This record gives sequence, C-alpha cells and structure tokens, in this order.
Amino acid sequence: MQLTAIAHKLNLQFSPEGDDSLLERLNHFHLLSQGHSGRIWNMLHGETNNVELAVFDYRYLTGSGTHFSVYNQSVIYFRSPKLNLPQFAVRPEGIFHKIGSVLGYKDIDFESHPHFSKKYLLRGDDESVIRALFNNELLNYFESQQNISVGGGADQLVFYWAEKLIEHEEAERFMDEGFQVFEQFIGSA
Repeated sequence: MQLTAIAHKLNLQFSPEGDDSLLERLNHFHLLSQGHSGRIWNMLHGETNNVELAVFDYRYLTGSGTHFSVYNQSVIYFRSPKLNLPQFAVRPEGIFHKIGSVLGYKDIDFESHPHFSKKYLLRGDDESVIRALFNNELLNYFESQQNISVGGGADQLVFYWAEKLIEHEEAERFMDEGFQVFEQFIGSA
C-alpha cells in the first residue's frame, strides 16, 4: 500500500519532505537522540481517534568527515491522553549490550520472564514504575515479537522495527503492529 493511500485511509496529511519540528518534541527518545543531523521524511501526520499520529522515515549520522555512517529508520509516533508512561526504552539486546551489562550498563530484567530479559534491553530512570508498567501481559507480548523497539514517556510512544527502513509493501503490516503495541501500552498504563 502506498503512503498516500495509507494517509487517505487514516485521514492524515502526507509530507514527502517531513517536518523536522517534530524532532524537537522527540529528542528525549533514545532513537531520536542518537548521532547528529537528524532528518524526517515521508511523513504521515494528523489525528485519528483522539490520538496524534505520525509515521515517518528518520535519518541520522554518526561520525564525521570521511568516517561517518548513515542510519535510516522508519518510526511510528503516538501521542494520547490515554498514555501516562515513565521514560523508558526497550529494544532487542545485542552482544554489545550484554558486554555492557557486565561493565555496569543498566538493564531492567525480570526473573519471571527470562526469555524477555535475554531478548530485550529495557532501560529507564524510574525502575519501580517501569517494572509496574511491564506487567505479565506486556512481557508476554514482547516475548512473542521479533525485533521491535519502543520508547515511551508521559503521553508519547514511539515504535519501530530495529534498524529497519520499511519498504512500501511492508507498510501496512508495520502500521498494524505499531497500533497493536500502542494498544498494549494503553492497557498497561
């Protein structure tokens, strides 16, 4: 499904050039605080069912001069009065995260869900509130998923597939999964 068709279906505005002013509201999320020269493009934005929604591609750079890397990522952003979230980030745990945990890199693990704890890195400042948010239902949901990443704080939530720029043929599945994640957090908040 093309982005313009999705925009029409959800009654959203499509902006091929994006809106970088959205970056200012999102720079506290882990993904959007990485690197430098962040830019949004292919953005769908508007309100649907009392939820502000933005779907966009995001690019940032690391390094400089001849030694730089470009990262592209598709993201779904939700803002809803139904959300009341602590600041957190959950993403697939890689080998560098495992090494980092040995060196004191904080990861919130759950003894009751060792598969989640092995599969995902969960971070945030208010551990007790994050533990309360990540109830059994939410932990089971994450255990059943592959490579999803989520960040939250206050009335905002971002969702993305780890290190993945979505192809047009994947857009509908990506959107469906993003809405499922949003509903999971509405139910847990």
